[in-house]
Amino acid sequence: MTTGTVQTFHPSDPVEGLEIDAFHRLLPMLRVEHGGDYVALRGGQVIASGASLDAVCREAVRIAPSRAVYCGWVEPVEDGVAFFSRFEVPDEPVVVFH
Repeated sequence: MTTGTVQTFHPSDPVEGLEIDAFHRLLPMLRVEHGGDYVALRGGQVIASGASLDAVCREAVRIAPSRAVYCGWVEPVEDGVAFFSRFEVPDEPVVVFH
């Protein structure tokens, strides 16, 4: 049984939305290659990955400054996904559960 709050988020900016859509579309492959890590996507491609959300997002912003980047947690099991999303590196992360 799953407990907790489920929230979905899709930004009004279509470019940012494409990155979120890519994350969901690529999730089966991401689970195999990056399960248990955070990934950063730009243009539907993984541009950074690792165990630290902050480090992954900072690396993504370094690689793709001023561009829409999606940073998310890749849950290694298929029965649920909980991830964090940040499009830039603010002081406080925006937490999104899906």
